[in-house]
Amino acid sequence: MSVLEEVLIEEYLRLKRIQSAVEKELEVLPKGSLQVKTIHGVKCTYLAYREGDKVKSKYVNEKDVGKVADLIEKRRSDTESLKDIKRSIKQIEKALGKGKLIELTAGGVSEVH
Repeated sequence: MSVLEEVLIEEYLRLKRIQSAVEKELEVLPKGSLQVKTIHGVKCTYLAYREGDKVKSKYVNEKDVGKVADLIEKRRSDTESLKDIKRSIKQIEKALGKGKLIELTAGGVSEVH
């Protein structure tokens, strides 16, 4: 096995570990966006998100708005990172050949998660 193949396999395994961690983090981060509604002259903030075909709204306490906004931004950032990670994984699979990559990783380099 060439040095280049070893480096690509190591990078592939690293990206798979990161992909798994990011996907787990995305499971707990809130989906949707913050919406401000005025009800009886009082501004209230809601987290609007989809559940199937329906749009749901959940009230967000005024003191938690900043925290929820940060979590939503973190989700957007993680989603973009995940796209880049998946793109890189596909490039490595294309460069080495998916069959050869599975063979090499199963052959003793390390297990693919």
